[in-house]
Parts: sequence; C-alpha cells; structure tokens
Amino acid sequence: MQGNLTKIFKRFVIHHWLWYVAGMIVLFVTNWVSLLIPGLAKNIVNAFTYQNISEQHVQIAMTIIALGLLVLIIRALSRLLIFWPARVLESEVKNHYFDRFLGVQQTFLDRFGMGDLISRIANDVTHIRVFFGFGALQIINFVFMLSLALIKMLSINQLLTLYALTPIISNIVFARFLMPKMHSYSKQQQETLGTLTNKITEAFVNVHIIQSNNASKSFSRVISGANQNVYKTNVKLAVFRNLVFPLLGLMSSFSYLIVLFYGGKLAMDKTITIGDLLAFNAYLALLSFPLMAIGIILAVLQRARTAAERLAEIDKADLEHPTCAPAQPIYGEQNLKLVVNNLNYDFINEDGSTNRVLSNISFEIMPGEKVGFIGPVGCGKSVLFSLITRIYDPPRGSVLINDVDILDISPQELRKMIGFV
Repeated sequence: MQGNLTKIFKRFVIHHWLWYVAGMIVLFVTNWVSLLIPGLAKNIVNAFTYQNISEQHVQIAMTIIALGLLVLIIRALSRLLIFWPARVLESEVKNHYFDRFLGVQQTFLDRFGMGDLISRIANDVTHIRVFFGFGALQIINFVFMLSLALIKMLSINQLLTLYALTPIISNIVFARFLMPKMHSYSKQQQETLGTLTNKITEAFVNVHIIQSNNASKSFSRVISGANQNVYKTNVKLAVFRNLVFPLLGLMSSFSYLIVLFYGGKLAMDKTITIGDLLAFNAYLALLSFPLMAIGIILAVLQRARTAAERLAEIDKADLEHPTCAPAQPIYGEQNLKLVVNNLNYDFINEDGSTNRVLSNISFEIMPGEKVGFIGPVGCGKSVLFSLITRIYDPPRGSVLINDVDILDISPQELRKMIGFV
C-alpha cells in the first residue's frame, strides 16, 4: 500500500482490526490443517509401497477425510471474517464521500461532472472494497501458505525445495516490474469509464433538452465516442493481463517439472521415499494457487491504487466556508439591503483559459423592492443568483448584504436569508 491507499487504510480499515485479526487466525489454522493432510497421506503411500498396511492406516485415511471437511468449514469462516469488514468499509467510504460532495464548492463539481463523481463513489469505492476484502485474503493466504509449506518442503529435502522455488522467486521479481504498466492501464480504464458515466448521466438529466433541440443523433455520436474509448482501454488492459498472467502461471509450472525430474531421481536413489515425493508435490500444489494469485493480487492492487488516487482528489477539494468571522450579526433581520458593486466573474475552462460570464454588474435592491432580471439564454442570470447565494464565491467587495460582504457570512447562514427557486 502506498500514499493515498495508506490514508484510506488508516481512516477506514484500521478500526476493523479485530475482524482482520480473527480472520488471520482462522486462515492460519486453515493452512496448517491443509498441510497436515499430505503428511498423513505420505504414511499411507509408504505403507502401500512397502506392503505394510495396517488398521492404523485406515484410521489415518478417516482422519484425512475429517480434516478435509474441517478445512471446508474454517475456510468459509475465514472468508466471512475478512470479507465482512470490507463490506462495512465500502459503506463507510461511500457515506464519507457523499457527505463530502454535499460540502464541496460548486467549482469542483463543475470541473469533474456528475457522472464522473458517481463513477468515483460507485466503481472506485468498489475497487477499494475488493482490495481490502478479496485482496487482503489472498495476501494473508499467500504469506501463511508460503511460510508453512516452505517449512514442510525443507523438512523433506532442502535442495529440492531450492530448485522448486527458483521459478517462483523469478515470478515475484518479474511481477514487480509489471506493476507500473498495469497501474497506468488501470488508471486509463477507470478515467475513461468516469468520462462515459459523466456523459450518460448528463444525457439522462437533460434528455428533454436533447429531444426539444432534435440533438439525439449528435449526442449519440458523443456517447459512442466515449464508449469506444472505454472499449479500447478495456481491451488494452485485458490483452496485457492475458499475456502476463498465463506467463506467471507458466513460470510456476516449471516447479512441477523440477519436482518430477529431480525429485523422481532422488526417489529412485532412495534419498527420499515415494511418499515424500507425493507429499512434496502436494505441498507445492497447495502453494500453487496462492502463487498464481500473485497476478490477481497485482491487478486488484493497481485498481485500488488508482481508485485511491481518484478519491483523494475529492478529499483535496475545498469545502464551502466563510473567509473570516462575520463583521456583524445579519441573520434574523427583517430589512435586508442587497448591493452588487462592479461584479465581474469568469468561468475557468479545463485548459486553464477563462470565459467572462458577468462584466461590471452593479445594482442596489432596497428593502421592500421587487426587481426582475431578464435576458437571453446564457447571459448570466443563473450565475448571478449563484453568486448571491455563494454557490460560487464572488470577488471580495462585489456583493454585500446590509453593507456586510457575503464572503464574511457562512454559506449556510447566508442561504437561510434567501428563497431561491
């Protein structure tokens, strides 16, 4: 975990530590019991090899069956203990960022768009949940199985263990160099998905405008282009995975060839028994899935890292707040005077350029007066009211209520004075 993902861990995961500790204990027991089975099976195979079957071996066989059933039960329990806090975490993270959306400045919402923000609170949070659920389970399982299986394998033959693990070690090194590329592809995929969600949401919200202006075909082309970008990034990520993950699996398969040839030679030389070779192969088989899961863990990790980066942009957004303490009490007065003095306002475009919306607007509205604003579509009427209510913050000194700059009034208190339809 790095950077933003670590911050999410500290904020939302650490207080669920009891669930994870309990899950780790049960997962340790699961792996320990699983590794008992090959050792017991070794005794039966050796007994068959030397034709020394007794009633004790029948009892061993029954014990193996019982241990297999026990593994099923405790493995399911380990998943419950680790997946449950991840589900709770998902709910907490979604609530946090939804509350955050309600308090950020309108300029932030304009910059990203509704659909992209929905994608972040839905898709990106799901990637976080998968990492701290399924990903955490696989990482813990990998560590326990590697440690316990390694001890069992070393007890049979140290040199055979070294040879068998050589492809596995190269796998881990190889995967380390692939992580930056996978992170880049994952980020592209999630960003294009956010863009598509944004455009579709805008279309749904404003479908009446699209229909009334006969712009359906034009908007369909826009959606088709965004959808094509999602398709291309998904294909790029899928191709990368389908090239890399089988390669990681192939490298792990070399371990079985080594055990077959070198381990077979050791068995023929009577250095180890046939039962030892069977048990060693079983330990390697139990280790194979966690090793093959390295690719899955990397994919889950990269998606979670990208999601954490995108969610961090929401945390960095400025919240609505007064620039300083109110100069004098305002709320509750019946006679309010509104003064707009030489108001200028620019929208900032995505490329950093500005677009002047209001220029040199000045007027006074005295208590009891009724004033109307008229003008063509896009002339700035809605922007003017958004500035008066501090949906957007106006320049200092340009909007005053009873001679108090509205920047010195909290947005919440200001809006209690205003009815805005």
